[in-house]
Amino acid sequence: MKDKQKIISGWSNELLPQLPEYHTKLPVSDIVLGIIGIASIVSVAILAPNAVQILKYVEPDRWKKNNPRYRVDATLQRFIKEGVIKLVHIEGETPRVRLTAKGKMRFRKLRFCKNIPKIWDGKWRVMLFDIKEKQRKVRNHLRSELRTIGFRKLQNSVWVYPYECEEFLALLKTDLMLGQEALYFVTEKMEGDAYLRKLFFLPKQ
Repeated sequence: MKDKQKIISGWSNELLPQLPEYHTKLPVSDIVLGIIGIASIVSVAILAPNAVQILKYVEPDRWKKNNPRYRVDATLQRFIKEGVIKLVHIEGETPRVRLTAKGKMRFRKLRFCKNIPKIWDGKWRVMLFDIKEKQRKVRNHLRSELRTIGFRKLQNSVWVYPYECEEFLALLKTDLMLGQEALYFVTEKMEGDAYLRKLFFLPKQ
């Protein structure tokens, strides 16, 4: 593989270090999301060719017979339908795109996954929540986000994770407008520790 430090596009040196390891298959959606997240707002005319250039750089063999431009355009359309990005129209200019609140959470998740430490510090991160039935959608969204970043359920309202994630959870609580309904704490001891270590593929005690 080429030297990752080389400048390959206007966005690459900022974007690539924030993505999960890209020596294997790199999702087109991560590239598109990353470019928009870094730029805050970016012209569609600039975004697409930059995304294609990065894809061809990090995975040249994969894109020799594929059409990366089509994949980028399809990803943009899907993101718009899912409410991840929003088109911004300015008279006389090419449309621009920016992340919605949902998109910003996905971008923060992308950066969070990149920064997960390789060595466990021996502490457990626990999220407790008690969200009323009338806020079922919020409760389900919280569970979905916890599951996505790697938390595992001990009970319906008790979820555990072994790595530092306080900043991410604070942002998640803010996005979901949660206060004391969701509490986060760190502990060095947890009943059922052996089971948890096995669940997270951690070394035995």
